[in-house]
Amino acid sequence: MAEVLSFYSVAPSQGKRTLSLSFAEMLAEQQHRVLYVELDYKHPSVAIATQITHNTKNAVEYFQESVMKKTFALEPFVLSKDDLLINSDQKLKRIYSRLPSKLEYLVLPLNFHENSFPSIISDVNNAEQQAQEFIQKFIYSLKSSKYHYIVLNLPNELQSVFGFEVISNSDQVINVVTPSANRIYEFKKIEAFLSKNIPDFDSKFSTVINMANPSISDEEYNQLLRSDLIVHYDSERQLEELSLRPGSEQIMQQLELLAIHLNISVTLTMAKKKPFFSRR
Repeated sequence: MAEVLSFYSVAPSQGKRTLSLSFAEMLAEQQHRVLYVELDYKHPSVAIATQITHNTKNAVEYFQESVMKKTFALEPFVLSKDDLLINSDQKLKRIYSRLPSKLEYLVLPLNFHENSFPSIISDVNNAEQQAQEFIQKFIYSLKSSKYHYIVLNLPNELQSVFGFEVISNSDQVINVVTPSANRIYEFKKIEAFLSKNIPDFDSKFSTVINMANPSISDEEYNQLLRSDLIVHYDSERQLEELSLRPGSEQIMQQLELLAIHLNISVTLTMAKKKPFFSRR
C-alpha cells in the first residue's frame, strides 16, 4: 500500500508548498512512484507557482465527483507529465519536460477560487462523523492506489475537513516552521493539542525548520525548537521559482536527509553529507 506523507504548517508563508513539491519531485527522481495532492484550498498556489494545471484533471473535479457519486477513483482526475506535454505553448512544454515521469498530480486548477470548492459536509448536525467517514474513504483510496508515496499539502487550519482528520490518518506528518518567535509559539500550542488527541502522534510527527540562517548553528536553533531537519535559506530559491521550479538543488539535497529520517530508500546526491537530528 502507498504511504501517506502530509506536510503541515500552522500559518502561510512557511515554505510548505516549496518543501512538499520538492520532496515529491526528489522521491520521483529516485524512482519512487509519487502522487502529489494539494488540499490547501484556502491558499492555492501550486498552479500559480508551477503552471501545473488542467481544466478537468484536478482536485476540484475529483472532490465534486466523490461528493456527488460517493466514489473515490483517482485515475480520471490525476494529471501526468504526458497530459501536461499536450500543450501548444512551447515554453510550457520545455518546463514540463523537466518533470520526473514517475510524479503525478492532483492539484487545484489555475484561477481557482475557494468558494468554488465543493462542500464536503452536507449535514451540519452530524458534521464530525461525516468528515471522519469522508476522510477515511479518501485516505483509503490513496493508500490502495498504484503509488509508492502520496505527498499531501495540507491546509493551515486544523478545523478544516483536510486538517485534523487527515493528520490523524496519515502515516507521517512533516511540520514546516520558520525560525520566528510567533510561528514557533503557535506551533508548540498546536503540537501539544495534537499530541494529546492523536495516540501515535510522536511516532509519526517530524519538524523541519525552514529558511534557517546558515550563520546560526543547528544547536542554537534546536534550543528553541527540537527539529528533525534544518533547511537553510537558499539565495538561489527565488531564481528557481521565477523559472517555475518548485525548489533549488540545495533544497532538494537537504530533503534527501528527510527521506532517510522517514525510512524512505534514497541515494544521497549531496557532495557533503550533513548530520540530521533523530526523532524525538
